Amino acid sequence: KVNLLEEGVKKINKVFLSFEELQENIKRELSGSVGLELIKNKKFAIGEDDIKRAEDIAVLMVEKYKMAKDSKDIIFNAQESLKLEFSQNIEKINRLKDIMLKNEVITLDDLQ
Repeated sequence: KVNLLEEGVKKINKVFLSFEELQENIKRELSGSVGLELIKNKKFAIGEDDIKRAEDIAVLMVEKYKMAKDSKDIIFNAQESLKLEFSQNIEKINRLKDIMLKNEVITLDDLQ
């Protein structure tokens, strides 16, 4: 079972992370706020801790690892990538949302 409000979404956590793996960690942090914005079609003041963690990773990518020139571009690109992924799967997302609203959990059978 998956609980929508469960904390601790698994992040890639290795000693040496690639650019792509760091981007995936950023996308995980931003997925809640971006997903809600897409589903409700407006912005909400939620997930400030998640957004801060995403920004911290982006800053490390620029300042420490020299993987990019601008942390704002990294965040913007992650948000746009998430919007595209969510848009391409909106029917599945809405179906799972309805299951969550009804049952509060999603089982493996629901994912089939």
